Amino acid sequence: MFYEHAWYRSHGTLLVFGSELVGTALLTFTITMLLAISPLDTLVPVAIGALLLALCNIFGELSGAHFNPSITLAVFSLDRRFGWVRCGAYLFAEVLGALLGLNVAVWHCSVLKNPFSVAAHASDHYTIPQMVACEAIYTYIMTMTCLRCAIVVAASYAGGPISGACMNPALAIAFIAKGGQWIDLLVYTVGPLSGCLGAVTSCMIIEPKIWLRRIGFRDPLVDLESCAGPELPPVRRNKKERS
Repeated sequence: MFYEHAWYRSHGTLLVFGSELVGTALLTFTITMLLAISPLDTLVPVAIGALLLALCNIFGELSGAHFNPSITLAVFSLDRRFGWVRCGAYLFAEVLGALLGLNVAVWHCSVLKNPFSVAAHASDHYTIPQMVACEAIYTYIMTMTCLRCAIVVAASYAGGPISGACMNPALAIAFIAKGGQWIDLLVYTVGPLSGCLGAVTSCMIIEPKIWLRRIGFRDPLVDLESCAGPELPPVRRNKKERS
């Protein structure tokens, strides 16, 4: 595999950072352009899902293809090998990539004055608690799906009319920085992070070995090396026994 190559082991951090940066930028650019051109088109979630599938195949072997702080925090919570420094690098790359992709889209599409108003086109009809709950529910579904199997696209259809179905704090920060109100950041951070916490808790309940490994516990029934003891030295025979 590519990640087993010596060059990757020496430049792994740079490749991981670049993968998350470029992938999140491409995702944000595509979402922004789709919402600017045809925000009410029912095929927009399908296009976003197809892009995510392509990005996962491109960058999955390099960085895991998170492109979302919710996924990164979930992986960090479940895998103790995913350290604080690596988690911080992922989060920084995702936010920076979202800002980069959004600014390129705004520069490319001059009619897009306020991208946040386009993304959250139906949020005026719902209260903040309703939108927080919507983001939490569908972030929970998305995170559980990513942790357990694959990508979910149905949330964009069901949650889109309520809160915009962002489910990604990095995208929310980029959109709000370009024209939204900072009070809206409450919806798109508390909601996804609550859903992320629920997904992590569910994974720990479904597979208790995950959180046991997270705290450093080794199950002797599973990890046979822990109860096998040290390897015994080879037996030396003298010349008489050999003859």
